[in-house]
Amino acid sequence: MATLFEFLLEGDDEENLAAIGEAVLDEVQRVEGLLSRFDTSAELARVNREAYNGRVKLSEELRDVLTECAKFHTLTGRAFDPCWGCPRPFAEAVELNAGWIRFANEDTRIDLGGFAKGWALDKAFWFIHPFNIDGCFLHGGTSSAIASGFRPDGNPWSVELRSPDASHGSPIGVIHLTNAALSCSANNQSGSVVIAPSAAVAEVWSTAVLTVGFEGARNFDYPDVTAVGWIDGITLTWIHGSPP
Repeated sequence: MATLFEFLLEGDDEENLAAIGEAVLDEVQRVEGLLSRFDTSAELARVNREAYNGRVKLSEELRDVLTECAKFHTLTGRAFDPCWGCPRPFAEAVELNAGWIRFANEDTRIDLGGFAKGWALDKAFWFIHPFNIDGCFLHGGTSSAIASGFRPDGNPWSVELRSPDASHGSPIGVIHLTNAALSCSANNQSGSVVIAPSAAVAEVWSTAVLTVGFEGARNFDYPDVTAVGWIDGITLTWIHGSPP
């Protein structure tokens, strides 16, 4: 994932919160060790090295991740595609079975950059959940976030949306986030923002929306998505649902 993760945990027991925070960082690092294509010891990196030469056995978690990716590849009309380095889309380049994977093309590689941060945030969020803290806000790379509970002042967590145009310094919108996740994707001109119950779901759809553009995104169905917005310069338009 090669990005910065930060967590804000709210509660009265600072020592306990610090211990929870350390454990959650360990969980994110564990996911990094599973899904990174850059870390040569990661399971996904091994798949990328070996899956063209024959079937590669998958751990249960990586199998679940790739199964989810295959599902979203279909739901987004192939706009979300975790394959890179080959002209064939994921559905044609990858043979995925219950316990193994194989590549159809020697140039095929899997890059989970449009999914892994969200998966790591979801895992971290559910790791924190049983501890019954007052509230938490977790983000990865400032582009994906998930939150529960409230800030110390009793208000929801706030996320400022900014224009892809770096010369425009002021926020173009503010999302009040609690018990929900958010993901943004952007290029130099435009951007997408998605709110969903899951950070992985939000990240997939923000990637797909940016890929197809404003008009294409209006034609999507959005299962398990709360709201979808499109940013054009300094204008934010909600094309599905509305923010909470």
